Amino acid sequence: MGRLMRAMAWAYGLFGPLDWGDDCDAEMRRMNDLWNKLVEIDHANSAAYRDAITQAMDADLLAERDDLLARLDALKTERKRQHAKVRRRVSTPDTDDAIADIRQQFKAVKERVDQAKISARGQTRERRRALEGARLAAVKAARQNSGCYWGNYNAVINSYDTARQKVLKDGGELRFRRFDGSGRIVNQIQGGVSVAGLFDSERSQVSMRPASAAAWPKPRLHPHAHILTAAIYTRERQPRHVSWPLILDRPFPDGAVIKEVHITRRRRGPRRDDWSVSFSLAVPEPEMTHDGQACGIDIGWRRRNDGIRVATIVNQAGEREFVTCPERIVSGFRHVDDLKAQRDQRVNDIVKTLRQLPWAQAPTVLRDAAVPIRTLPRVSARLLVRLVALWCEMPWERPTLDRLRDVLARDLADWRESAGLSLRLTRARRDHYRCEAKRIADRYGLIGLEKLSIATMSAAEDNPTPEPSRFYRRVAAPGDFIAALRWAAKKAGARVHEHGGKSTWICAECGAEHAPADPAALIVTCPHCSAAWDQDVNAARNLLAAALASAPVTQEDGAALAPVLPTASAGGRWGRTKRAAADYRSARKEADGRKPINEI
Repeated sequence: MGRLMRAMAWAYGLFGPLDWGDDCDAEMRRMNDLWNKLVEIDHANSAAYRDAITQAMDADLLAERDDLLARLDALKTERKRQHAKVRRRVSTPDTDDAIADIRQQFKAVKERVDQAKISARGQTRERRRALEGARLAAVKAARQNSGCYWGNYNAVINSYDTARQKVLKDGGELRFRRFDGSGRIVNQIQGGVSVAGLFDSERSQVSMRPASAAAWPKPRLHPHAHILTAAIYTRERQPRHVSWPLILDRPFPDGAVIKEVHITRRRRGPRRDDWSVSFSLAVPEPEMTHDGQACGIDIGWRRRNDGIRVATIVNQAGEREFVTCPERIVSGFRHVDDLKAQRDQRVNDIVKTLRQLPWAQAPTVLRDAAVPIRTLPRVSARLLVRLVALWCEMPWERPTLDRLRDVLARDLADWRESAGLSLRLTRARRDHYRCEAKRIADRYGLIGLEKLSIATMSAAEDNPTPEPSRFYRRVAAPGDFIAALRWAAKKAGARVHEHGGKSTWICAECGAEHAPADPAALIVTCPHCSAAWDQDVNAARNLLAAALASAPVTQEDGAALAPVLPTASAGGRWGRTKRAAADYRSARKEADGRKPINEI
């Protein structure tokens, strides 16, 4: 039986292509047109599906639901207007009570609508099958008539299927895409090709070779300089190849088989493109090489003197370490926010000036274009740019126009600075997290984490997190570190145990749970055993105990540090975890030659 393989993406940045042409742009445009055609087909299919279901349901019930939704949207809009009027959140008890009341009514109506939909689906089964068959036939015809290279149209179809499944699960609809030059070229390699075959040009689709000084875009040839050549399309069995210089700064994994090559262009401006390549690899599953070490990791975003503490790590030996988002990244993002505040202030000042102009005397076209600027509570720089485009052709209030142009020029400069700085900081943070995650995954074979969703916590409607903490969470991006840790653990063959119970306010010394007076305090004293502990370290210790309870790890001498959980279910999941933590503490103390406290 062959060795198990797993999928992996291996990405590199690219320099600009050496021999790109308009025909290559035309291929990307055809792919974009195919996507828009598929979206059009999906919209028509969704409309026909909704009509079929609606016709089989009670019209009065649907009207009642739509009326409640309209009233709810109107109340939410009014609450947003009240907040925007004073540029901050204000107390709106009457509106909040009305929204809560309508939500209760809508909940009851929705249950009736859901039951009616289930019944309607059963009644329209044959019609829905006919609609699905028509959709598949239309998708096949659009693919055949697209004129795209087979690897490219397959990539578009796969993206469409994935996006459609997400829409069906989460709601919403597929969106059309405006072609701005961005896109990707995909080469699917049937049967795959080895890394050696890639350098030996075994396949005509994709190949790689060391770069020469003549083909390198920089004055000095990089020691890892290479040239990637890939097919854009094939016409009459003649492939159209394009070459990109790249720096092969890290080797491919051992035993990797290349299945697909995705070359992506992102248009950043009229004269700037960002190119990258992603290799879809099949890599042999790594063998477990760890020596039985385990750790617990508590995730957070606590402000410290040297940056933001993102992770607290505690291992079986009681050693603790921290992963910190460096201060230079924190100060950089603060500068980005300062630039945004300056841009907003300049726009607000010029909008006040514009609203004081005698618009009744302005040309009709200009007066109509200025209506959003005079009425909306918030005005973006984009609206001002559109206004300037019309204003330049009319000799009216030229001094104000010149001032507006100056404001927009400074706004554009600050936007470029903030966008570039934000991109560099994000990349630096991602690289820092990848290095830290690799170090952790290479050291520990079992990693205990808390099961949480940073995105859900951030998107909560009534989020109690104070504004400074929200800034630290946004800068630290703990979700990025979790993703990097999971990926590194998968590559290293380590196992990640996600604990779904409590961890922070359970004392790791005595196992008692308590609610502190100040949850933000770093050092907490347990009221039961009087132990004082760093709450992040305490949470990491509990996560370590939970991980060990799920998969016992042994010492070098074979003595188990964490026995398997008892089968009794008394106390629920957290009760079992507390007992496991107590067993782990006792085993640790016995291994150190100390007696447990309850035996003294």
